[in-house]
Amino acid sequence: LSSQSIITNLHTDTFTTIVPLTREKETVPPPRLTNPGCSSLPVCVEITLLETNWEHFCSQQQDFLEFLSTSLSHYTRPIHPYHIVLDTEVCTLSSNLRSSQNSPDVTVAFYVTNESGEYEERMTELCGVILRKWAPSAFKSSVIEVRMYSRESISTPLPIIPELNSGFVAAVSISAVAGVALCLLCILLVIMKQKLIQGRHSDATTPTAADAYSLDSLSISASFRRRRIRRSARSYLNHAFTDQEIPSHPLNEKTLANSLKSKDLLEEEYKRLPMNMPKLDSIPEGAHVKNRYSNILPKAESRVMLADPSGDPLKCYINANYVKGYEGKSSFYIACQAPLPEGIEDFWRMIWEQQCRVIVMLTMFEENGTSRCALYFPQSTLISQQPYGDFQVSLLKKDVYEFYTLSTLRLLDLEKNLFRDVVHLWFTGWPDVGVPKDSSSLVTFVQQCRPFINCNSGPTVVHCSTGTGRPGLA
Repeated sequence: LSSQSIITNLHTDTFTTIVPLTREKETVPPPRLTNPGCSSLPVCVEITLLETNWEHFCSQQQDFLEFLSTSLSHYTRPIHPYHIVLDTEVCTLSSNLRSSQNSPDVTVAFYVTNESGEYEERMTELCGVILRKWAPSAFKSSVIEVRMYSRESISTPLPIIPELNSGFVAAVSISAVAGVALCLLCILLVIMKQKLIQGRHSDATTPTAADAYSLDSLSISASFRRRRIRRSARSYLNHAFTDQEIPSHPLNEKTLANSLKSKDLLEEEYKRLPMNMPKLDSIPEGAHVKNRYSNILPKAESRVMLADPSGDPLKCYINANYVKGYEGKSSFYIACQAPLPEGIEDFWRMIWEQQCRVIVMLTMFEENGTSRCALYFPQSTLISQQPYGDFQVSLLKKDVYEFYTLSTLRLLDLEKNLFRDVVHLWFTGWPDVGVPKDSSSLVTFVQQCRPFINCNSGPTVVHCSTGTGRPGLA
């Protein structure tokens, strides 16, 4: 490889220059563990190159690995050729035996390892997603097919990773700009709402004046002393999550920027949003003890229902709502409150029954000395297993970054002896009041979430403490 470009010559048109590159210092690969075959691994990536043969491929095998590693490094963490393990024995054969392989194309499987030579399932999946979108343009005239396959797990098979919806690099750029504009819009709406509330409730002692946006809603123990008075009070909910009748006006990037300059238009559109919020009589009798905040209630029409053979409404209740996804896709998300200590089993029961594979957490366990969320999963690999009623949660892996923590959890149904792996993404850069000062941290976090959400077969669970403010912004 030259110091100015990455060029491989497996075939005249097979590989072309991808990006200018300044050669880095050679990295000596660590001693590799015994390589397992793809048949024994959860996920592998398979790539098919047409119009070439094994003799030619094996002679250029190292160039092929360097081409893959350099290209993938532009989208992931740095990947070196020794991180990529090819699952083929053809190249270990003699030249005569390789020549006897008369197939008109070459199909090789590979997976990705870490610095210790250990198999990395998550990175292998991510590389497969990137190659599916990027490979056809990179390999140009050569016909290429990229697919991923997995062996069946004990409970349900891993879903096939879908292609990315748009160009990866373009998506990052557009999302960064849109994220900044969205944060500015939300701040503006908060200011407008506070002024509106102050105009309607001039009495500073009115308890509902700060509830909507401080996310410091009334606690159960304090507020239920005045339950009779509060029965007529409004409860708060991001009503636009599920209401089909609310007007929707998607804005492109340019229109959004112009709209931010017109405060009057924003106020007028905000006033048209309905304010008919659910009341206490819309939830089952006795279910108030399952709510973290007395004035944060789920909307009955889209509420998630837990399965219960007896049909007891109280046992079926959880403070969670289905949320539409992009282009109105139903039940794409579940927005819920942070679990209470006595509601952790219900939370994991919902994850199991709804077949959720991804949880996005947008709150700390404690903020300014106030409990915001129960400790519902193990925090250390030293004490990696924790039972919650009929379920056991194990911490398999935990990676801590500057603004978020990425964990892999294993949820075991003790009664059925089946398990599922769940990805837990925890954004730790959100202040107790307001929004993150650096919007790029939130945009980066959302971009990290997307590959996992795209391959999630069930709804993605998103929660803060209340379940109504931060999930809508994220």
